Amino acid sequence: MVGAKPPWVLIDAGQPDTSNLYIPVLEQAVLENCGVDHLEHIEIISDIVLTHRHGDHHGGVPSVLALLRRLWGDDASRPFPNPKLHMHPLPDAAPHDHRDSLLKMVAELPAGLQSDPFKALSDNQVLSVPTSSSTPGASLRVIHVPGHTADSVALYLEEDNILFTADTVLGRGTAVFDDLAAYIQSLRKLSGIWAHHPAGCNTGPIYPGHGPVVEDGRAKIEAYISHRLEREGEILSMLRSMPADSLTGETRWSIEKIVKKLYVGYPENIWQAAGGTVKKHLIKLQEEGRVRIVNDEWELVSPKL
Repeated sequence: MVGAKPPWVLIDAGQPDTSNLYIPVLEQAVLENCGVDHLEHIEIISDIVLTHRHGDHHGGVPSVLALLRRLWGDDASRPFPNPKLHMHPLPDAAPHDHRDSLLKMVAELPAGLQSDPFKALSDNQVLSVPTSSSTPGASLRVIHVPGHTADSVALYLEEDNILFTADTVLGRGTAVFDDLAAYIQSLRKLSGIWAHHPAGCNTGPIYPGHGPVVEDGRAKIEAYISHRLEREGEILSMLRSMPADSLTGETRWSIEKIVKKLYVGYPENIWQAAGGTVKKHLIKLQEEGRVRIVNDEWELVSPKL
């Protein structure tokens, strides 16, 4: 929840709460921070911002609404105010599995929300967050960051210099991505948010969708960029080095051969997932005209690369 007092803005809603974990934690946070003796007829959450289409971020919306309705209480003269749901529009080419999980969630919403549930988020849009009774609100700025998914957004709480990155940057480890070229561009976009900070801050904390808070957000983002470019360099170096097949002298590399060489020190049970990442690197290089695919194997377009 973002804000100093209700109604708060909730960033993501967790997965369907079959494990009974998220909703009790959310309820406890509400009770501890609401600042009133009772919650009946208090608008607790005004907006729910969904950062991207993956089910572990939007699947819990019906459970969240059920909790808020319960806390609101039964009073026919005071209809429960459903929070506004916000999400960046899905591209037409969005994978059907994620689109289907989103549709399943929408079908579980109250009837009045099902026909047109989402207000479309856009890059640089600003949502107001309440701070205190004497100020109109802080600025929660939407940053469209395609890459992890095409509809991914991050959110920047400008007054507090806090960046909410969802799955684009995690608290530990590296993130998966659908489109590497877009992902690197988005990481650079996030790294640049501190370039013109009014207080001269050159970094700030990151609150990720998974994992612990990262205190030096810019360093983390730059490390993500360096890691991806380092891996790209390793792939290019491999393609320009020795033949992929020492017996035939064949210079083209299959993804399997690249993975076997790049990940020789890693357990084989991660090689399949690594192959997916390598393929996305190769697709980026192909789009840049630096490599090409011939009969499911890859080679440099020019030996000068």
